[in-house]
Amino acid sequence: MDGTLKKIASNFLYTPDGIIPRVKVTIDTISGVITDLSRWENIDSEPFTEFYSGIMVPSFVNAHTHLELAALKGKIAPGVGNALFASKIGSVRREVSPEDSLHCMQQQNLQMWESGTGYVADISNDASSFCVKKASPIKYHTFLECFGLKNSNIESLLALRDDSHTLSAHSMYAIQDSDLRKIMLMQEGPLSLHFGESKDEDAIFRREGNLYKWYQKENFNCDFLHYHSITERLIKTIPKDRKLILVHCSHIGKNDIEQIMSHFDEVYWVLCPRSNRYISNFDITKSDVWNERHRLNICFGTDSLASNHTENLLDEILELQESPQFLLKALTSTGYKLMSVEKLPWIERGNIAHISIISGIDSNCNFTQKAKIRRII
Repeated sequence: MDGTLKKIASNFLYTPDGIIPRVKVTIDTISGVITDLSRWENIDSEPFTEFYSGIMVPSFVNAHTHLELAALKGKIAPGVGNALFASKIGSVRREVSPEDSLHCMQQQNLQMWESGTGYVADISNDASSFCVKKASPIKYHTFLECFGLKNSNIESLLALRDDSHTLSAHSMYAIQDSDLRKIMLMQEGPLSLHFGESKDEDAIFRREGNLYKWYQKENFNCDFLHYHSITERLIKTIPKDRKLILVHCSHIGKNDIEQIMSHFDEVYWVLCPRSNRYISNFDITKSDVWNERHRLNICFGTDSLASNHTENLLDEILELQESPQFLLKALTSTGYKLMSVEKLPWIERGNIAHISIISGIDSNCNFTQKAKIRRII
């Protein structure tokens, strides 16, 4: 065998055309390029081939995380609810030293890479995570998160903008209308918004709920309460041709979905199942977005280690009663569109090999609760 070639095989391979059984991949170890794909019949008769039990998958897309919050793991107790969670983030973040924060971000970045993530839509409030992302093999797009009901942070973020760091708003409830419209005028390009994570978001517009009580306590004066809901505000303030990434969506009704889908040209619905459970004990499979999932662009995110135990995307999907084809499509091809990936990283001839193995699957390629993922190339 040519010493520059590496051969690996597994039970299954995930491709954009579906799941293919018994595939062997040959890789040039010098260039890292895949030179051949073939089918095997008897793995014991395949010389010089490394066999991995499971399914080979390409790089995943984490469609929503907050790398800069990596040091907050376990700092806020589970089940406190969205309003209390949001009110605590600032104070617990200030308790962490820059050195500890940097170390935790490096560890989170490594964990994502080793568990198969190759692309990340990350949320940043400052430049503290930039050095980690710049040195990473993961390809990041950073959404600079604008917010502020008393003092806006937009001006502090303007100097950080470039092609891979663009302005976005936190949500429809944490930024003044004047500032949101300013962002729309400053740049084109995608927006990533926390949207419908709790019922309190819509309740604000009725002057009700825990978020509104917190706003009153903090003397926040909002210039957007003339809208009737977060959906109405979304439609009336954001151009219909703007790529829209809506995150969480756990308390969005069917009527909201219809209005949003009929108004905007391109919408991605990013679900963070374990974060929803951590913060508010909410089961995402009880949501209308999940019920409508087969006609929506569904992706998955891990949110942050402040509201999750891991940054492993496989952990997000294991408890969802869905086919591996649907779940893997959300983590790959739909995610690639969300991230505007130009050179699609499928496991095919001519591509650089970035391959992970999901083990713990049954003979029909369904994930079991013992499923694990690890990057092999």
